[in-house]
Amino acid sequence: MERHLQEAPDAEREALANQIRFRVEAEAPRVPSIESLAEEAGLSRTQFTRRVTALLGVSPARFILRIRIERARSMILTTHEPIAGIARATGFQDPSHFSKVFLRELGLHPRSIRIGGSTRNAPDHPRGRI
Repeated sequence: MERHLQEAPDAEREALANQIRFRVEAEAPRVPSIESLAEEAGLSRTQFTRRVTALLGVSPARFILRIRIERARSMILTTHEPIAGIARATGFQDPSHFSKVFLRELGLHPRSIRIGGSTRNAPDHPRGRI
């Protein structure tokens, strides 16, 4: 019984993370609003934000951003799509802004990942892990 109680938050955390990931990926390049995610979960925006923050340790906006950046990283490594096209495909209208956000989140420029072919040598950036 005690073990079941400890696993419940992990299962809830995983379900919530998957729900958000699914919506972000399904709606790309459009970015779903916090309001629409909250409505789908049957919660107010405030309740949803509190729940996501408590379970995932980051705000919904930050979690969505991390999903988008991870998708961009994957596209950079696996396609020949120009960086500007990847920026647009992940919901960024301005490639320069995308590069700045990418650098802030992963600690590397998008072009350096494409040239190097990996993020394994990236510094352990606190925001670089989803």
